[in-house]
Amino acid sequence: MTRSRLAVLVCVPLVSACAYHNVIHNAQRLFDNGEEYRQAGQDSLSREHFTEVVRKTGEAYRARPESEWACDALILLGRSQLRLGDLRAARAAFEQAGQTLGPCEARPDLDVHFAAVALEMGDAGRALERLNAALDGELSDRAAAEAHLLRGGILLERSLVEHGWWDLDRAIDIDSGLRTSAGLTALRWSVAQGDREAGRRAVDRLFSYREAGARADSLVALTEQARRTWSAAEAAELLAGVDDAAWN
Repeated sequence: MTRSRLAVLVCVPLVSACAYHNVIHNAQRLFDNGEEYRQAGQDSLSREHFTEVVRKTGEAYRARPESEWACDALILLGRSQLRLGDLRAARAAFEQAGQTLGPCEARPDLDVHFAAVALEMGDAGRALERLNAALDGELSDRAAAEAHLLRGGILLERSLVEHGWWDLDRAIDIDSGLRTSAGLTALRWSVAQGDREAGRRAVDRLFSYREAGARADSLVALTEQARRTWSAAEAAELLAGVDDAAWN
């Protein structure tokens, strides 16, 4: 065999591996951008990004399911399907990721993603079990923040107010980009539980976050829910600090 022929045989797998890694890297960047749009309430843009991640990671995995990057591709695929509301497909992708062999940087975060699917499917008990298990282990900062955010919402739903707020504060400490979502989560359950004091605290926090202005529609919807559940006067009281809000 000639040296040139041998070089080709050696380089082709390397090039393929590099190409696969580049796809995952680019897909991760798309996903992160989609998350930023989602947090800002720009749903159509976020869905475009998540749809593109599904396409890229799906094609990469089907082309080389045995690749060392297959696990990471599957987890990105599942996370994007979760954001798009395709819950069964997301769960299947996470299950497949858990069965892959070899190193996988994102595998320790799988319990958080399974919990998110369970919560969206209405199984808060199962989600809480997964989140507790995940938070007892080693997680990436991104996954730890999301785990605290999700668990905080579950605890608030169960009227465990102080524990729920602690989790939401911890999520913000880890990732300040989640503070608007945390504030809306706190407000949602405060209204549902009839906790006026916690509701005012949540709204005051939202008013103090400059970026929360992009989610004004969500705040308006929750205030309308408070009007129906409490009274018009109490709902109006929630908005007493709007003139001093840090929003644009």
